[in-house]
Amino acid sequence: MTKITSEITQKIKHYLEVIEKMVYPDQHERNNTLADMGLIIFEPNSQVNALDVQSILPEGKSVLYKMDNFYDYETFVSKLIEANKSNQWLIVDCLDDFSPTTIGIIKQIGEMNKFTVLNFRNENSFQLKINPETRIIFCINSDFLEEKISYPYFLNIFGAILRI
Repeated sequence: MTKITSEITQKIKHYLEVIEKMVYPDQHERNNTLADMGLIIFEPNSQVNALDVQSILPEGKSVLYKMDNFYDYETFVSKLIEANKSNQWLIVDCLDDFSPTTIGIIKQIGEMNKFTVLNFRNENSFQLKINPETRIIFCINSDFLEEKISYPYFLNIFGAILRI
């Protein structure tokens, strides 16, 4: 964990509070609410990383996942299930490009707060509804975002974006 300034800490803290409060009614399903996912982009001169973001949240409120294998959507889904079951936030440290399957999952969550994935854990079709307490925050370096992320509409998946 790096030493970050109190100003940066306050910006991240405020951003996380906003993400927590951004809940709105689902227009397609009654009695269902939707919550935005967060995206934190680290500028080239930033000393902040995903572990720093996680450390700002209260202890036990989040799970950190290092997404470092393009082909491994199953670990992402498993970590999301783990966080969702325990009402935790999932902090995703983006260290590799996203597979089409992972992008599909993220898009579904962004649109409906639930997702379906095929052929997962010996089930033909696995569906998970994100509980109202769980939030997903993606952390990524700006250089990596611009040079390595192949999905051209990646930023459009997210509501609020913080650049630090």
